[in-house]
Amino acid sequence: MGGGPEFPCPREEEPAGKDDNKHLWGVVDMGSNGIRLSVTNLAPPTSRILPTLVSYRLDVSLYSAQYDDETGERIPIPQDVIDTIIGGLLRFRVICNDLNVPKKQIRIIATEATRTAVNSEEYRKAIKNATGLTVEMLGKEEEGYVGALGVASGFSNVSGIVMDLGGGSTQITWMVSREGNVRVSPKGSVSFPYGAAALTKRLGDLKKGKSSEEGDKAVAKLRDEMEDNFASAYEQLEIPEDLMEQAKAEGGFRLYLSGGGFRGWGYLLLYMNQIKGNQGNHHPYPISLINGYTASKKKFEDVETLKKVAREAEDIFRVSDRRRGQVPAVAFLVNALSKSTPHGIKEAHFCQGGVREGVMFRELSQEIKDHDPLEVGTLRYAHESTNAMSDLIFNAIPKDSTKGGRKFPDSFNRHVVHAFTNVMYVHVPMNKEAASTAALYTTSTGFMSGIHGVSHADRALLALMLEARYEGELPPREVDFKRALENILTPEEVWWSRYLGEVGQLIGAIYPAGIIDEKNPRLKIDAEWASGFGKKHHKEGLRLIISITEVKKDKMMMKDTLEELAREIRKVGKKKNWVGGRNGWGMAIDYKIKEVNNLPGSLSSPTSKTNPTKTHHNEDKSTFNLFPTIANYCVSIASPRLFSKFGIKTTTTKMAQGTIKASSKSTAPTAKSSGRRQNVLGPKKGARTIAPRKANLVRNAKMTKKHSAGLISMTERTLGSKAGHLELLKGGKKNKDAPKEGKGKEKDVPEAKKGGTKKFG
Repeated sequence: MGGGPEFPCPREEEPAGKDDNKHLWGVVDMGSNGIRLSVTNLAPPTSRILPTLVSYRLDVSLYSAQYDDETGERIPIPQDVIDTIIGGLLRFRVICNDLNVPKKQIRIIATEATRTAVNSEEYRKAIKNATGLTVEMLGKEEEGYVGALGVASGFSNVSGIVMDLGGGSTQITWMVSREGNVRVSPKGSVSFPYGAAALTKRLGDLKKGKSSEEGDKAVAKLRDEMEDNFASAYEQLEIPEDLMEQAKAEGGFRLYLSGGGFRGWGYLLLYMNQIKGNQGNHHPYPISLINGYTASKKKFEDVETLKKVAREAEDIFRVSDRRRGQVPAVAFLVNALSKSTPHGIKEAHFCQGGVREGVMFRELSQEIKDHDPLEVGTLRYAHESTNAMSDLIFNAIPKDSTKGGRKFPDSFNRHVVHAFTNVMYVHVPMNKEAASTAALYTTSTGFMSGIHGVSHADRALLALMLEARYEGELPPREVDFKRALENILTPEEVWWSRYLGEVGQLIGAIYPAGIIDEKNPRLKIDAEWASGFGKKHHKEGLRLIISITEVKKDKMMMKDTLEELAREIRKVGKKKNWVGGRNGWGMAIDYKIKEVNNLPGSLSSPTSKTNPTKTHHNEDKSTFNLFPTIANYCVSIASPRLFSKFGIKTTTTKMAQGTIKASSKSTAPTAKSSGRRQNVLGPKKGARTIAPRKANLVRNAKMTKKHSAGLISMTERTLGSKAGHLELLKGGKKNKDAPKEGKGKEKDVPEAKKGGTKKFG
């Protein structure tokens, strides 16, 4: 990183054509307990989740450095500490230079420890002279507001009390944030000198040189002071009446906690849940990410247990020795907080977001803030039919019933469903032994684990839906992990995740390439609440209605295939498969397959809304369309082999100048390249030339023969029956050039053996 005594010269000009650099930001959060340095890319369409390119921390406590170890007196920031910090900042400038971060977009944000330092001005001048960067100082109120924005960045919705526990101070305010629209107290925030490091020192000083009785009295006096100050803060902040009523109805306020002091407390709770199990059972808590973790009132306020764990545990994940030493002070603050909060505390939500995230979140437009983090984080895997598939999923959900009070859980909102359909094909190339397991881990340790702003409940929902979408078969060692994810949710949410995952499996089987022709769909899905079905006509639950186009001679056996897939969905409703067993949560499922003359040309659902972020990812369509394009390419390569296997003569397909051509004695017209993928199969008397939407993706994907063979194998498994694969490839379209029924000679298609219909996929 330079290796010399001087900082390497920055580039005089931004490289030509590097417009994306304007979205790069380098931010230094100069806190009291440590210094966090990061580079963030705010380029659309993923701006909302604040994608981080580089992030690390300097383990320097500016607060501790300002107190003499022997006398405890306040002193200026020592020169050796200043030199250490300047060295870290120079190294950070090298990183920013390597990543082409514009100098004007490198910011140093300082808080309490810098603001109150004896030699604050000299310290900031030394940094400016050495690095060329100006230190920006946040005032008390602004620090609280920016920290609150950091919390807002970490959740889709926030409604409650927000607290930031740093090393030197604590800020408190209220916040209501829904889809990026943030409301906070008009008074800003209230700041107290009760930071984790500051409170640790103060508690130690209160007992120093005093008898046990005198020390206890001094500590009790501080406790009373803190309780009074917190109670007064709630009055000053002018908490809205609706928020107060919500807290009263729910048994307390929701707390949203950020800052290193509270994160350490959260990691202690995580440690306990992973060692002793979650909610009293033997399944350890499955997710180790602090952002989005929620603790109940009982666990959050169990300060004695947490203090004991901090003292006795040999090694605690993500809790340093310094943080461990501050646990008694944090416990002291939590006690005071729980006693002074009006209506009490309902639960505590822990956040990764702080000043750094708040500064970045403030740079975003309101339009970007409106986006949902989970949906944005899965955009890169979306395909052209994502919205149509979301409509199919929503149509499989019955409308809320006003009579029986039956209602679909609010937790399965449109953002969760859009995210599900965005990534529904990611694991298709994997074999069956691995697909379900890989899908189960995607949100906690896989490619979606780094998405900022997703709650643990949403991570669990999406993971369970994806696991069920790939048949839900797991090796024995993964069953406990699945049970642990289920424990995060309610039994009702677990059951619905299984049901929707199975519906996703059906959709994936009928559309194995992930492409839906909305003008000519292969099926239509509806659902309704139902009763009086089953052998004894006494069952109650939901009915899934699947409509397909009526065919006089169903050689493709579409209806039979759907029957088998629907039976798999029906199994979710059997009592033995209910969440918690026969006496647990679940409902019976009935299904009906209707044959109609013509399917409607639109799949839109009144429940679903178009993916709001869909229009913002024109920057890289090739990425979003990668999976269906690979599937199309797979079909083109696989065709001769598959058709030969099933007794159908075809010519060899080949790649030529970005176009896949299938040559034969066909008299069919050549399909023009219209930007839409064409079917590999043409009229029955021949083949047709096709032009994929993004033929160059084949080259980008660098598909070797080995990879092609694997995809061919996957295609064979997915297409299933001998006859069924033709229906899927042809997309159910009528062939204008094909001879009418009863006229002309058709090419024979071998029928599947009786009773031998296979399930697609």
